Amino acid sequence: MKLFEISMYWDVIKLGIIALFSFLLIGLVLSIPLCLLWNWLMPNIFGLPTISILEAFGLSALVTFLSPKQMNLQK
Repeated sequence: MKLFEISMYWDVIKLGIIALFSFLLIGLVLSIPLCLLWNWLMPNIFGLPTISILEAFGLSALVTFLSPKQMNLQK
């Protein structure tokens, strides 16, 4: 029974690692357009500095966390 329990936990750990890696990879890929648009528009319009892809990922995460969730109250 001990070997089966360890094997079951290892499967859950592997699934968690794959999920975390997938989240980071998809998030970084989706941050590329934000990075390109920011670096194209913001320095010319507002004089702001350019950002990297990691900074764009952090910016998109920050906006996601700070934006209120819209509730559908219609029935």
